[in-house]
Order: sequence, then C-alpha cells, then structure tokens
Amino acid sequence: MKLPHRTGVFALVLIMLMVLLCFPVLCADGIKKGMDYSVRIIVPSLFPYMVLSSFMIRSGADEFIGFAARPLTRLLGLPDCAASAVILGLVGGFPVGAKCTSILYHRKKINSEQAQRMMCFCICPGPAFLITALGNIMLGNNMSGVILYASQIISSLLIGIILGLSARINKRCTVYHQTGNVKKAEPVIPCLIGSASDGAESIIGMTALILIFSMFSDLISAAAGYLSGSSAQSGIFLRRELSVIIPVIMEVTGGCQAVKDASMPLWAFSLCVGFGGMCVHFQIFSLVRDIPVSIKKYLAFRILNAVLSAAVTRAFCVFYAPAVSAMTVGGGDRACFSAKTVTGSIAMLVMSVIFVVSMQRDRRLRLRG
Repeated sequence: MKLPHRTGVFALVLIMLMVLLCFPVLCADGIKKGMDYSVRIIVPSLFPYMVLSSFMIRSGADEFIGFAARPLTRLLGLPDCAASAVILGLVGGFPVGAKCTSILYHRKKINSEQAQRMMCFCICPGPAFLITALGNIMLGNNMSGVILYASQIISSLLIGIILGLSARINKRCTVYHQTGNVKKAEPVIPCLIGSASDGAESIIGMTALILIFSMFSDLISAAAGYLSGSSAQSGIFLRRELSVIIPVIMEVTGGCQAVKDASMPLWAFSLCVGFGGMCVHFQIFSLVRDIPVSIKKYLAFRILNAVLSAAVTRAFCVFYAPAVSAMTVGGGDRACFSAKTVTGSIAMLVMSVIFVVSMQRDRRLRLRG
C-alpha cells in the first residue's frame, strides 16, 4: 500500500468536494459553457473525422492512401499504412491523428516504437479551427489563419522527419514492414457500425473532459480575479501575465482569446495553438490508453512544436504581415458580432424589426399626406 499517494488523492477529493459545495453556481456555469462549446463546435467538427478515420482503417482504405503517399511515409520513417493517420492528423484537428494512431496500433499495423513517434507530431489543429474560427472570426483576416495553419504543418512535419532520421540512425525504424498478425479488413456494414461506435465513444470521453476543464477554468479565473484585487502589485501581475498564461495552459480556445485580448502578435497565437492546452492533452491521452506514451516526452515535444511553429510564423510575418481588422484586435469585448453567433443573430433580428417598423411608419405617413 502506497499510503502517501493515497493520502494525496484523498486530500484532492476532499478539496474538490469542498469546491463543489462552496461554489455550486460557478461550477454549474463552467459546465454549461463547456457543454455549449462541445455541442456547437466539438461534435459537429470532430465527430465526422473520428468516424472517417476509423472507417478508413477498418475497411483497409488506408492501404490505398499509403500507396499514394509513400514518399511522405518514407521520409517520416513509417510504414505506408501510417499515411492516413498523418494526413488526417494534419487536416482533422488535434485528437484525430491520435485516434488514428491508436486504431493502427490496436489493429497491429504499426509497432510500439512507431506509435510513440507518431504521437510526437501527428497532433495538429485543423484548418476549420485555425482559418475559419481563429483567422476569419477572431482575427478578422483569413490570411492570418492560413499562416498559422501553414506554420503548424511545417513544424509537425519537421519534427516527424527529424524523429524518422533519428530512428533510422539508431536502427529502430522498420519502415518497409508492418507488424505481424495484422487484422483483416472488415465488410462495409460492420465497418460502418464499428466506426460510428468508435467515433461516439471518443466524442463522449472528449466532451466529459471539456466539461471538467471548463469548470476548472472558471474557478481559476474567479480565483485570479479575487487575488488581483488584494494588492496593487499582485493585481498588475495577475492581470497581465496570469490572465494570458493560465488560459493558454488550460485550453486552446480560451488561450487564443486571452492572447487576442492582450493585443499580442501573430506568433503568440501560433505558440498557443502549437502547445494545445491541457484540455486537448487529456483528450488525446483518453484516446491512446493502449500506447505506452511517456507523458514527459509528449509534453516536451508539444512545447518544442509550440516554439518551432511560433518561429515559423514569425518568419512568415517578416515577408508578409496580414492586416488584422481593427474591430477584432485589442482587449475589447469577446463577443463576435456576426450573423453566425447568437449575439449577432439577435442583433440582426432586432435591426430587421426596427427596419420593418420604420418602413411601415413611413408608408402610413405617405398615405396620410
């Protein structure tokens, strides 16, 4: 029996119980925000990719993709079947590459060494988040999102190539061979049913973690706001540094919003999305329980990816600095007044009602005249 470990866990449980009892409204608000974020963004954007990734590997379609992308897999020091995980990891979003890697490893198409290497670079934010949500909506410029996405791809592939070269030098790389006892491709209907189940299981686990981290984020923000008013010096530090550092470490979307509110340059956004946030990391580890991944090594490569992608973004901005809309830069409101948001929709509806009423009033005046 490891008594100190059990004592620490018991103390953590007591602390969490006290927090839930003392701040029920704050915890409930955090859960509601996390649920809203999951329903509006996570499920629509990631669930189709989760199902597609599982379907490709279960059906054997990854073999055709691997044949077409053989130069890429050779460069990365991986078997051909790993091409689907690499490509979907760069296109689908953070957890998709990890999910593909887990399925490949579970079906014995890659070995442990290859799976661990892939976990260091097959994790990349997708274009839907970087170009549409971050570039177009948050920063008001599509080119900003394109630069951020290109930086993430370059950084991820550079890390993959370096790791592949290192594996070849150390003779740990089995590029041209898949592992034995490979599971055969499934028929279409069972494959589709199994893929839907895999996607649903992944989304449920990710949503649960998002709810937990959303609650913790609100609690930490409330605590930071309370401490910031305790003294002038600590207040200045917490408002400027911790107001950015804590969201970046906790969750990538809130971290990007904090970076934007602090009016930081574009490379800071790349640093934030390159790291990903602890919420994303917990989601990924929930999907790859079978792979013996070192947490320290994983986090070290996420930090390396963040620094490298920020440097690439900085280099891009030397040659081309995208003009960002003045309405979206600075530390103003977080609301995005667009017809795609709830606030924007209400505003558009109110304006439409006012417009119709004013038109009817003008028409009545003309008839009376």
